[in-house]
Parts: sequence; C-alpha cells; structure tokens
Amino acid sequence: MNHAVDFADSIDFSKVDVADRPTVRQIVIGILTFNRSMPKVSVDIYATPDHYNITFKDWNQRIDDGEWYAKYLGSTRDDKYDSILKSETIPSEGGSQPVKLIKVRRSSFANKDGKKKK
Repeated sequence: MNHAVDFADSIDFSKVDVADRPTVRQIVIGILTFNRSMPKVSVDIYATPDHYNITFKDWNQRIDDGEWYAKYLGSTRDDKYDSILKSETIPSEGGSQPVKLIKVRRSSFANKDGKKKK
C-alpha cells in the first residue's frame, strides 16, 4: 500500500482549482516520496492569484539539495513537475521543524478585476 497516496487522499485540495488538482496532487505525492519513505508532515495549500503555495510542515528528513534541484527544478526534470516555480526552506522557529514551501503555477489566474485568464 502506498502511504503517500493514502496521505494525499486526506489532504484538503478545495483551495486548488478543479483543473489543477491532478497536477498539484501528483506534485505532493512526488515530494512526499522524495528519496526516502514519506516524512511525518502536515500539508497545507494556499492559493494566490497566479500560483499555489504548498507547505510541508515539520519536515524531519535530510535533503540533498543537488538531488532535490535536479528532480523538481532542473532542466531535465520529469514533465509532471513543470508547474513547480520555486522551492524554499523556511527555517525553524521556536523549536519547530523547518517548512518546505513549494510554489506551483496555476493553469489560470485572476487579473485585477477578479476575472480568470488562461
């Protein structure tokens, strides 16, 4: 049984446009299975006008930055990660674990008037 898939099924994707949900879900599963078994994290998704911020809180695994970059941001990455715009690590504060922040492009975004653009 794939724990990452089961965990992804429990995540609230309601803030993700319906058209983007398969892509965002696939990215979440890929990140949860990066190079090791799934870390014990909580995942939150926040929508902005042109992208989604996906946070992986309490990330408790060491990450090889070169491998991470090659897999999710490099020019030879798998096509399923093409929507990833940026990856950041937010340092721990007050004894908490660091947070991995992934910015994912929206397939459509709202202009100043709130109307959707493609």
